[in-house]
Amino acid sequence: FWALLVISLQQGRSCLNFFIEFDEMNVDSSDYALLLTGLPSSMTHEKQLKDMLQRQLSKHVKLEDNAIHGVSIAYDLSDFTLRSEIEDILANITRRKEEELGAFDNQGEAVKMDWERQKAIDKAKAEAWFNEGKLTSVGRAFVVFSKASTRDEVLTAYSKDAKVIQMPELPDVALESVDFDPVSVFWENQQNSEEHV
Repeated sequence: FWALLVISLQQGRSCLNFFIEFDEMNVDSSDYALLLTGLPSSMTHEKQLKDMLQRQLSKHVKLEDNAIHGVSIAYDLSDFTLRSEIEDILANITRRKEEELGAFDNQGEAVKMDWERQKAIDKAKAEAWFNEGKLTSVGRAFVVFSKASTRDEVLTAYSKDAKVIQMPELPDVALESVDFDPVSVFWENQQNSEEHV
């Protein structure tokens, strides 16, 4: 029994060491991202949020221009109808790209769409969702930095003083490091609390 326990503990430790070493040797987008929480549901403009964060963080951390590569807000997709319409628009974008790349050449003549007209229709729909308040934030966003070292500096400064990120417009925001790749997030679960997931 004791020998088996010791071997099991050694195996567990070996697996943990391998995981840590593998993670340090392989870069993914989580090495460049932080999770911003506490956003109001009305915060849906990613460029505006990016600019606000760039200005605020520059007051506390020496940042290059465009140190923040982008911001990706998690939208509330709990309304099934809205979610279906968003998926339709994404499918249109995919079909357009496939047609541009010639994906249908070997399958005969594909149904040709007026993509510029469809793009205008889809854009008008999306703008209406934002203008009418149908598409809202769930209070979370990924902040993606241009350099991993900048992300680390911001996280270090925030861990020393949470005021680094505090703004009058966003009084409840907080930063968290992420140990998962933002591209693998199931965004539809972002509106759920941890108890529901």
